[in-house]
Amino acid sequence: MTDPEHNRSGDRSYSTIFEVPFDLDGTRLDKVLASCVESMSRSVARRAIADGAVFVDSRRVRIASRPVRAGERVRVGSGPRPEPPDFRVVFEDDALIVVDKPPGVPVQPTRNFSRGCLLEAVKDYRCARAAGSYVGLLHRIDRDTSGLVIFTTDKRANKPMSTAFRKHELGRRYDALVLGEIEQEAGVVDRPIIRADSRGRRRVASEGKLALTRFEVKQRFEGATWLTLELETGRTHQIRVHLSHIGHPVVGDRLYGRGVVPTGRHASALADFKRQALHASRLSFRHPLTGADLFFESPLPLDMAELVDLLKIRVIHPR
Repeated sequence: MTDPEHNRSGDRSYSTIFEVPFDLDGTRLDKVLASCVESMSRSVARRAIADGAVFVDSRRVRIASRPVRAGERVRVGSGPRPEPPDFRVVFEDDALIVVDKPPGVPVQPTRNFSRGCLLEAVKDYRCARAAGSYVGLLHRIDRDTSGLVIFTTDKRANKPMSTAFRKHELGRRYDALVLGEIEQEAGVVDRPIIRADSRGRRRVASEGKLALTRFEVKQRFEGATWLTLELETGRTHQIRVHLSHIGHPVVGDRLYGRGVVPTGRHASALADFKRQALHASRLSFRHPLTGADLFFESPLPLDMAELVDLLKIRVIHPR
């Protein structure tokens, strides 16, 4: 059951409370949560336990394997209930749903973002229309990257779509604002990428995995360049790593842009941009069940569009 409460500040908070049924007596806590809490998978349950959001008979439990007993009272969550993230449905049929993700929203649960992710929001959206609807995750974009994401809504679509991703049969275009003025009209960054540390940072290295990114200059500004990019491979952080490697990191990229100082008339605006200025703007692929050719586009989000308008005050070499 869902038990809305009020905390001392008067803000609305939430928790899910239930008693362990007899048929789950002695079962692991994470498995019980996945069985008793609607839309909670075991992986999400384990993250909630690790985050300290699960209580058994009023005691916080952080061990997913802890067996629970019939009749014990389990509570999940406390504090302000996160608002479900907004997203725009671009396409939807019985097999697929394509959505436009805003920046700042993780695609799937992580240790730091176990609630309020896009996957759970899409599941809620689908289940509100048909209880028990299936939603499968195909691919991810970074939390602070905006743009198009595909989910499957029929398990029959999983294998052909996964194969298409693996064989690089999907067309994926990104728009990025990068620091500095790139002189060449187009280019290719063909450098392997390897995991650099336990925190997930990547770097270019000869022993890494094949990674190829194509780019084309859309417009040059003073101190920045607007690029469109096509991915031939899909390595984690690929665009950000490759652009940093060639000396033109994505505007606002705090992870891979260190050491490159914005210049020009709008240097302060470039330095103050709140996230990496990277947007998944186009997808093209063959429908996994019907074979129809599909093509989708997403316009620049408001924050990037406003930055472009500011940079256009003084354009260098417009195309």
